[in-house]
Amino acid sequence: MNKHHKNIYAYTLVVLVFLMFSVVPTSLATRASSEILPIAETAALPQSPPLPPSTRNPSDLTPQQDFVPIGQVGGMIYATEVQGDYVYIGIGTRLVIWDITNPAQPVKIGQSGILSGVVRDIELAGTYAYVAVGEAGVHIIDISSPAAPTEVGNFATSGRVDGIAVSGDYAYVASVFDDFRIFDISTPATPTEVGHYSGIGIAHGVYVTGNYAYVASGGGGLQILDVSVPANPTWQGTYASTYARDVLVSGDYAYLADAYGYPNFVVVNISNPANPVMAGSVAAPGEGYDLALNGSIIYLATWDNGVRFIDVSNPANPNEIGFYNT
Repeated sequence: MNKHHKNIYAYTLVVLVFLMFSVVPTSLATRASSEILPIAETAALPQSPPLPPSTRNPSDLTPQQDFVPIGQVGGMIYATEVQGDYVYIGIGTRLVIWDITNPAQPVKIGQSGILSGVVRDIELAGTYAYVAVGEAGVHIIDISSPAAPTEVGNFATSGRVDGIAVSGDYAYVASVFDDFRIFDISTPATPTEVGHYSGIGIAHGVYVTGNYAYVASGGGGLQILDVSVPANPTWQGTYASTYARDVLVSGDYAYLADAYGYPNFVVVNISNPANPVMAGSVAAPGEGYDLALNGSIIYLATWDNGVRFIDVSNPANPNEIGFYNT
């Protein structure tokens, strides 16, 4: 199931950790301002002799060993997913799971170990979470027991993975290094690459439905690929946009979040994949970053102007009906 076709909850989980260390020597704190000498007088004070040059040879220094992370508190949040009574959040380099049976009082119930990179995207399929961690590829985590998520497999990719979609036995990966790759995940412990397509631009987001993959490819706009044969994905069509950051699809329409364009939300008619055309648009404040769909309402997350609520019941005439500042 594609991530965007679920009931959408809006949660803001903010953890503020302040570590404030302030040590002021008593002698300085209590010294009267009149005791501080003018610059002219300090020049006459005895000066310490210069330190002798170091006699240590740089070759004598012991190489610094690699640091091994042993814990994490907080972190950047790029991705969240909801499934049933649980919300899955990428917090820094962990997948963290919260019970939202009572949305007013979410309870943290489990988290993964420290992953090999910051979580950029999450896709849920069955009892597994597929977690994109940038340059470190993708981790596959068993979430059958939300209180004890367990990694069962992983795979590396070329470049930073910003987006992932899962359909059937395949994971479709969008890399910002001009790359799109397909992995067979029928055996989660041993995923294997089966196909790829290069030259589509800086791929940030991907949505798969039927025989097609729709890729938000930055300055490359919306790229449409035929993935009916996973070992041989083929290009079908392109819709040009300023900077496509995310995409989702419903019926004959693809919805684009544009990071640098104006309008920053575009509806594209994809009934003919070889010739996608604009159907409508909204010029909402902010840079379009992420999308979610609930019924006929699109939630457009922006970098600096909160979440915009857009009615797409008439795709040719989308209309912003509200917003929430974050």
